[in-house]
Amino acid sequence: MNKIIIIVIAAMLAFSVTSEATNAKKPKIKKAEQKAFNAAVQTSTIASFDAFLAKYPKSILCEDISIKKDSLTVIINTTPYNQDEAYAVFTSSAVSSAEQFSALPYRHEGIDYIFAIAVQPSGICNIYRLSRPVNANGTIDEAANWTTDTFKEEPLCKVNNSIDSFMLKDSLTAISVGADTYLRFSCESSASKSSNREYSAYLLGVNNLNLESLCFAGKAKGDIIEGTLDMLTIDSHTPATTITLASFLTSKPYLQTIAKADFLSDESIEWWYSNNKSGAKTLSFGVLPDECSLIEAFAKQKKENGKLYTAAFFNYRGNTVLCASKKSSGEYVLTWCEPLPADKKKDAVLSGIYFEGDNNLVLFYYKGNTTFKRRINLATKVIK
Repeated sequence: MNKIIIIVIAAMLAFSVTSEATNAKKPKIKKAEQKAFNAAVQTSTIASFDAFLAKYPKSILCEDISIKKDSLTVIINTTPYNQDEAYAVFTSSAVSSAEQFSALPYRHEGIDYIFAIAVQPSGICNIYRLSRPVNANGTIDEAANWTTDTFKEEPLCKVNNSIDSFMLKDSLTAISVGADTYLRFSCESSASKSSNREYSAYLLGVNNLNLESLCFAGKAKGDIIEGTLDMLTIDSHTPATTITLASFLTSKPYLQTIAKADFLSDESIEWWYSNNKSGAKTLSFGVLPDECSLIEAFAKQKKENGKLYTAAFFNYRGNTVLCASKKSSGEYVLTWCEPLPADKKKDAVLSGIYFEGDNNLVLFYYKGNTTFKRRINLATKVIK
């Protein structure tokens, strides 16, 4: 029993000595230091927290001040507004009813911003930045007014000059590229007189309002756009933003990449239809580019050999095409195009070709139980 009492007393003495030693090592807070801490907390601004940390860098209160500063830093860089509120602020300004717009709230270092774009169908993008200061403690300054501190007009990108109508697709979204913040949006554009269609993605820098773009150009095929990767046009400042825009575009399932040779063939066929209206007596022949897949397909066909020309017809991507090669120059021309027949039993079907004389190429057709011919003079381009 006496041994147990001795052990308990020894333990209590040891604890007492340890506590006194701990208390002796714990630094005391001076009155001026505590007063400065209280003032910094009461003011609750980045400046007041920084002032305390600079004056008392070794204070045990620095950890508490740093936590409060970090919390305030988050507050003064986090917008309290949602997108609907941003729309309301922006639309209180004059916006044309013809414009398609998107607005996004953003807060940075104690300033509230509303970024907005207004896309005109003609291909001009109006860029707005509205701003309003925030109270030093991060609360909204209700007495302050929104002001448009920046306005600029930028042309939207296009590859083909026939593009004449633009439509906003993806609204403004804030994204990070490395350490920088950008606002991303996209537009789809089309041509009223051709199947040319393009889809462009944009990054708007929140600090400098520079607009970077990447455009996927191609042809409308129903609900999709067929184009080629090497038809992407880049107006971008850094590899990182280029990669970001390219990744965004390639994620779109309705943007489908085709071989450049096929793209050039589609261009040639569309050109032929545009320049040879139904019933025309004189044709326009399109010279085929060297990389065109029609030339490769022509090489595989059974050909008719004339004195001056070699010719062949074949089906290509929904069309029956007739190509000819001039022996003296080796140049390939697209001579004739027509859509594939919907019903081979009722519609005209090109069955064969042959030469009459040096320049006349005869096209032989079946239509039901009847036959007929067309004649194209390859020198004068007259069709009969």
